[in-house]
Amino acid sequence: MKLRIQDNSIRLRLTRSEVEKLAADERVAGSIQFTAAPDDTLAYAVETSSSCAEVRAERTANEIRVTLPRNLARTWATTDLVTIERLQPVGLGALQILVEKDFRCAHRDAASQEGNAADLYPNPTDAVRSLD
Repeated sequence: MKLRIQDNSIRLRLTRSEVEKLAADERVAGSIQFTAAPDDTLAYAVETSSSCAEVRAERTANEIRVTLPRNLARTWATTDLVTIERLQPVGLGALQILVEKDFRCAHRDAASQEGNAADLYPNPTDAVRSLD
């Protein structure tokens, strides 16, 4: 899972196997270790809940957690829908939450793709290029 934080938005990109885990009600998580201190990590996770009415993000001291309604996660996992998006009200503004399927990079050749390229979704522009 890839995590991107920019200004007031958080984006999580999940591979095929991570999307499958999420659809099976399993938690998908990652972490970043900043120093050698064991408690100097930032964890991030996506999970589902049957009691969750809408997408929400929460932060504790060492974790960012995005929770998805179970039915929404299953629909997303089994359709061509690419992104789950929500604007979560915060103070006078909103936090943009994006949970996306991770596609193979369109601007790199297959040999230079990441090690998990087989677990990424096919890039939609690949089909367009093959018609040329």
